[in-house]
Amino acid sequence: MKKISIVLLFFILLVALALFYFYASVLKESVEFPKDVIIEIPTGASTTEIISIFNKYEALEPSSLFKFYFRLFARNEKKFIKAGYYKFDSSMTNQSLIDAIMSGTHQHILKITFPEGLTYVEIAEIIEKRTEIPKKRFIALCESDSLLESRGIVAQNVEGYLLPNTYDFPPSANERIIIDRLLNEFEKLWAKQIESKKANVSLTKHEIITLASIIEAETPLDAEKAKVSGLYHNRLKKKMLLQADPTVQYGLGQKKRLLYSDLEHNSKYNTYKHAGLPPGPINNPGAKAILAAVEPETHKYIYMVATPDDTGWHNFSDTYSEHLVFVNQYRKWFKNRNK
Repeated sequence: MKKISIVLLFFILLVALALFYFYASVLKESVEFPKDVIIEIPTGASTTEIISIFNKYEALEPSSLFKFYFRLFARNEKKFIKAGYYKFDSSMTNQSLIDAIMSGTHQHILKITFPEGLTYVEIAEIIEKRTEIPKKRFIALCESDSLLESRGIVAQNVEGYLLPNTYDFPPSANERIIIDRLLNEFEKLWAKQIESKKANVSLTKHEIITLASIIEAETPLDAEKAKVSGLYHNRLKKKMLLQADPTVQYGLGQKKRLLYSDLEHNSKYNTYKHAGLPPGPINNPGAKAILAAVEPETHKYIYMVATPDDTGWHNFSDTYSEHLVFVNQYRKWFKNRNK
């Protein structure tokens, strides 16, 4: 009886050693992936489904062995396969492949940055450069009546509602996925930070975004946005013309230094000719500008002009005479700089 127990134990050890070396050899087997292939591990996919995806590339075979391995690994290490899009090295081993999908390394994402203050047309140009989505197709979606209606945007396009930021998209993202993400992030921002503050100002949602876009265009400095906001709120209360150069540029369709003749341009966006806010946003403002629109700084300023340097700051005035002094300082500096 004792001999049988020793033989059985010896047999079990041999089987265990054989399995160990078999696993070790299988894990070290090379896997070849086609160049530039993107592999998706869907969210919620089972271990069997994930293994079958890689079996197409002759990886993680035999599947029954790796199914057991993943279950054992997950139980002992408390690690799980991470869903997402992956781009692997052309040559790997089963072990390095497992490490990658357990840790999320080699994930392939499309990272796109949309700076503050761009129009939806400029955003379309960035998308065209970074993806295979034609500019015209994205613009058409931005102007789609069905999209505007579904989002409750009472305007001719989504200008102002595409929240600038750096976004991660799946590499297969189409124009609808991208625009929905930007619009959803805007709505999240509005719900979390703006909705509770909109009572501070006597403006509609569309008017708040319109004002925010002017603030965004007028100053690149976050520290100055609330002051600029206060200036335009003061002008609105006094029923003064806003006289915002960026609105004229938007009506002209050109971001250029304005001439006096441009101020006579017949456009609804010409705030030198038409009182109040323009019909809609002139760009897509960032979160700081939108927040500034509903939290304006309290002061008496109604004039502003760039400081005589390249810092981006402005001089503010509550009288026209003081404003003229600052204007002359700027003009003198600008003239000397361009000699």
